[in-house]
Amino acid sequence: MPEIRSIHRCVFYCGGRKQFGTDARRIVERGAKTKQRSRTDWNTAATAHSGKPGNTTQMEDHCMGTSQPKWLPYVLSLLLMFLIGVISAAAAGFQDTEGHWAEEAIEKWQTSGVISGYEGAFRPDDKVTRAEFSTMVNNMMKYVEIGENPFSDLNASQWFYEAMLKLYAAGVMNGADGKALPDNNITRQEAAVMVARAFHLKTDSAGTPAFKDAAEIAVWAKDAVAALASKQVIRGMEDGTFRPNDDLTRAQAVAMFDQLIAQLIHKPGAYSADVQGNLVVNTPGVVLKNMSVAGDLYIAQGVGDGEVSLDNVKIKGSVFVYGGGENSVIFNNVDVRGALVVNRYNGKVRILATGNTSVSLTVLESGAILVAKELTGGGFEKILIPENIVKGHEVVLDG
Repeated sequence: MPEIRSIHRCVFYCGGRKQFGTDARRIVERGAKTKQRSRTDWNTAATAHSGKPGNTTQMEDHCMGTSQPKWLPYVLSLLLMFLIGVISAAAAGFQDTEGHWAEEAIEKWQTSGVISGYEGAFRPDDKVTRAEFSTMVNNMMKYVEIGENPFSDLNASQWFYEAMLKLYAAGVMNGADGKALPDNNITRQEAAVMVARAFHLKTDSAGTPAFKDAAEIAVWAKDAVAALASKQVIRGMEDGTFRPNDDLTRAQAVAMFDQLIAQLIHKPGAYSADVQGNLVVNTPGVVLKNMSVAGDLYIAQGVGDGEVSLDNVKIKGSVFVYGGGENSVIFNNVDVRGALVVNRYNGKVRILATGNTSVSLTVLESGAILVAKELTGGGFEKILIPENIVKGHEVVLDG
């Protein structure tokens, strides 16, 4: 042990500066050269660590500066053990979800960065607050626009401040009586409304949701609940009720996301695997190539002014463009069976259609630049510009 300790001392202090390596001769020689020692000093110092017992003192004589504190190795060992524990805990997921009915969904959305826990626990059966639910939605869509703060119970010191203001600016959350009510538990019907707004979900008819307690659903939530039920995002309870006024649990919140979104792309790169459901892209630098999407595609605000390219992609549902810049969204050989809905918060997004691209219906809910170039397909076949398009936004059709 004395020899090991003397190596550490030279590694840290030889030559009056840090020296690294495991070769004692090179370590000591570097320290000796720094101090311009003689050849005799080099050899003497190297001999001091010849592997023979009892040479600790002689080695210390050739190490510059004060020897390391005796407690340092113990502190380093404890630090290493702590880091190993943290890494192991992160890899293992939450400590309280094993065997839970939502375990798989919780693990998926933790990995995607949408949800987080409390010191290693997720607390799946706890109620979820409006602030927590807003943060989950924001983590998925990565909203950019914040806007003004109209709520008397929100201030910049709160951890959920930006998330809730972003949802308000995006038209996802309205609050009540001038308050956001962040600490209130969110009810099942309130959550349904927020999800329906965030993902542009609408029912084909204005019918009443087919739940035994449909009469208890608030008028302002009926369409949202019906839309989510029609897409099987919510299925209700085993007794056929929805229980609109019950508080949503954290596990139920994750289950809603899992039923709605088949895949979330949150890292730049090229992707080519087919998606059996809805797809969300919330980061720039993404290329979708030689693939199909069985549901809707959401290009979220998190893309910012970055680029998203689609090459030889078939989309059975619709495409919702919330992000992208003035040279950003590229469709090459893309077939959109549903609609292309553009709703960029500042109205500055350019969508380029080339090759065999066909979009049957394009709905501009904000300003946009639509460019058709070197087309062999139908391009933007029909364009609808609602009367309530945001004032000041510009629409440009090129080609």
